[in-house]
Amino acid sequence: MDLKRRRNSVKVEIEKGIKGADDQSRTFSASIMDIPEHIFIDILLRLPLKGILVCKCTCKAWRRLILSPHFARIHYARSQTSLLIRNLDSSCVPRTLYLIDPSEMDLKSCLGCDKELHLSLDVKLRIPLRNPLTALQMDAVKKKRRVRLKLTDQKFRIVNSYNGFLCLSEPSANEPVAVCNPVTGEYVEIPEGDKAYENFVDCGFGFCRNTNLYKVIRIFDTGIKRLIDCPIAQREMYSSRMAEIHTLGTQSWENVGYAPSYYGKLTSPTYLNGNLHWLQEGWDSSTIILSFDFNQECFKNFPPPMFEMLNFEFALCDVRHMSMGVLRGDLFLCHASHNSINFWVMEKYGVQDSWTKLAKIRKSAWEHNYMYHPINYLRCGSLLIFHYPKNMLIHYDLKSKERSYFKVYGTRSKCEAVSLIPSFFSFKEAVQENIRVFNIRSLCARIKLQGENKALYVREEDKANIPSDSSTYWSGDDYDSEDWPWY
Repeated sequence: MDLKRRRNSVKVEIEKGIKGADDQSRTFSASIMDIPEHIFIDILLRLPLKGILVCKCTCKAWRRLILSPHFARIHYARSQTSLLIRNLDSSCVPRTLYLIDPSEMDLKSCLGCDKELHLSLDVKLRIPLRNPLTALQMDAVKKKRRVRLKLTDQKFRIVNSYNGFLCLSEPSANEPVAVCNPVTGEYVEIPEGDKAYENFVDCGFGFCRNTNLYKVIRIFDTGIKRLIDCPIAQREMYSSRMAEIHTLGTQSWENVGYAPSYYGKLTSPTYLNGNLHWLQEGWDSSTIILSFDFNQECFKNFPPPMFEMLNFEFALCDVRHMSMGVLRGDLFLCHASHNSINFWVMEKYGVQDSWTKLAKIRKSAWEHNYMYHPINYLRCGSLLIFHYPKNMLIHYDLKSKERSYFKVYGTRSKCEAVSLIPSFFSFKEAVQENIRVFNIRSLCARIKLQGENKALYVREEDKANIPSDSSTYWSGDDYDSEDWPWY
């Protein structure tokens, strides 16, 4: 009996020892949550946007860190310009934005390789619906079926971007309606302004450095002409166009006086260095750059490239074949002539003599005289350009003069390309006022819209297989003017 008890006691001691060793190993075992915050942030900054979004959904601690103002500032400072593709299919509401991250799309390494590039566009961001309550009511009726919404009631036009925010407008009149961050899903609504005498409104989004406030400007026709000092013509002229400014976080518009008179519509709104820039067709069919200073709240004439330097190309070109934007912090202009695509960069902001011709690309047989929009000046020294009629990305090496073509597949409709530097900035931190912030995911994320689950992908094209016919031209029968990317 004593021997049996002794054996049992030894067995119990051994089991206690093993259990204690396991507890001790658990106590001293390493966990990924034990990584210091600054090291974990450095790891996150090396990931593409897709990887960061996955980490944000992993746990509350990581989500809190990624959405913090500190991480948002560091991430934005290191981010590159990405490309957002929006399908303009007339059968569905285009609220999905397919993101192409330049770090994932290493086009330089694909040049000269036997394997074709095949990139699935699986990073899908969203912009809000114009009337989410209507969509929710229809979803309650349809239940599990896909909801079909009217395009005219729900579609947004993308005006321009800054700091990862997109300015959205109502398509038919271009009236600014909302500002959103497609990465975080947040958006704020813009109050309604004064009614325009004519239907169309010119607008844009920017930032005032003096007050650190985000502002939206709208220019509309009052129908009443007044004599003003025009900064474009540098003389007195009659104008019926009025300008108003809305500061995010407020509920009103501020009148800033009459705007310069111009012909047609303002195109390619681009924000840089405290100023919003537009391309404008002058009364003499020349192309002018109009700018608005958010700090001084006034319009200014911005120096275009010198006509002598451009052999009068810029003076006679059509604004429908021109685009403007920002490449590596510099203002650029792109013009598609009959036989070439020309790029200019303003190396010193505001100095006319600093306009430099970056590249002149001879057109291929199929490259027609329509819109080309440079997306990114890649670190490898190449230009990434989007060609609208063909839904085509052109990779042009500035040194070797070689080009490669990458077509967007998965849709028969035309696509819109938008340049965006992704950010995790929150409106609650960016706007220094009590502002009502909505979230796309909390309102309409569960609503399944008809035709929006299309899988898009990018594939490298053989130059010999690219059709040279005009079947992919923009057609007035297929698209309204609101779908054209230069508006």
